[in-house]
Amino acid sequence: MDLTAETFAQVWSSRHRFSDQKDGSAAGWVFGIARNVLSRSARERRMVRAATEALGLVRPESGAMPDDSWTEGLEADLERALADLPESQRQALELRILADQPYQAVAAQLDCSPTAARIRVSRGLSHMRRSLNVVPSTKEI
Repeated sequence: MDLTAETFAQVWSSRHRFSDQKDGSAAGWVFGIARNVLSRSARERRMVRAATEALGLVRPESGAMPDDSWTEGLEADLERALADLPESQRQALELRILADQPYQAVAAQLDCSPTAARIRVSRGLSHMRRSLNVVPSTKEI
């Protein structure tokens, strides 16, 4: 994603909300939008990395691809697979994998036992692996 283009697209689409409080300068407002775009991009990148690791997808050897181009298209596939999960599994995965919360915290937020939280995460990952045709990893979450 081109963050500059995304920032200016957001600025343009929300220009009706701009309130001039700095004698014509919109710098603070634009920088605030840029910060939000950057934050969202970083969050999405963390989500893709966490999900690829949890699903057991293998990253190419270091040096083969210096950037993260190997994940192109993967984000949309991951989002679709996540959206296809039952709500309880999706919430458990989001809390455990994306928010990196321990099973105790996941269980507390989902009002279930830690064992039930583990089962939901495990089933969710299995469902996503099948959806994405991924061979299971031996890595434990």
